[in-house]
Amino acid sequence: MGKGGWAFLRGLGLVVMAGCGQAIFRGFFDRDAQLLWGAFDWAPGGREGRLAVIGAIALGGLLIAVVAGFGGRRSSRDGNQAVST
Repeated sequence: MGKGGWAFLRGLGLVVMAGCGQAIFRGFFDRDAQLLWGAFDWAPGGREGRLAVIGAIALGGLLIAVVAGFGGRRSSRDGNQAVST
């Protein structure tokens, strides 16, 4: 994968992590608001279950961003198209 592909994955992971992280933060302080416009109302366990699902998705976004960061560096060392920044 080239430099653009790794950069896209890293950006996607960071956007997912930031969006879900903000929803979790708001969920702790604003008990009356729906989390992410009710998109996770299907999750069992009530409000805490929804926070756990959104937290798992945020951790997945962080993992994608970290793996993409290392992947971009590795491909630049292997002589592929990616160049370290």
